[in-house]
Amino acid sequence: MSRRICVALDNQIIALRPDWHSDDDAAGVVKVVMTGSAADPQGWQPHIGTKARRDLLAKRAKDPKDALKLVFVRDMWLSQANQEGSLAGFLQPDLAPQEKVIAQVEGWILGVGGSSTQLGQPSLGRS
Repeated sequence: MSRRICVALDNQIIALRPDWHSDDDAAGVVKVVMTGSAADPQGWQPHIGTKARRDLLAKRAKDPKDALKLVFVRDMWLSQANQEGSLAGFLQPDLAPQEKVIAQVEGWILGVGGSSTQLGQPSLGRS
């Protein structure tokens, strides 16, 4: 997903659900996490942040009681979490066993996770 698509999706969701938006990174239901620079379009600037912003949003995403429920990611955010061994914390709420298998297989196909992830190797239910 491109950065342009992330911003466009966020804008469309906020148009439908304005109460989900907040300029404050500590509030709101939906956020975009992406890298960028001051040279990017003005409409993208609210979504481009520092490591501290990404850390705050990561903490919110891992908290099942937080209002944050949807994050569009165009960044190395999840890859970094995988390298740090904290990727499982992003799976909130906890997935059912079959959903975990699907997530593991999708991650394996995309090259995320593998034997180093806390999720473990995908199991296709074969002996």
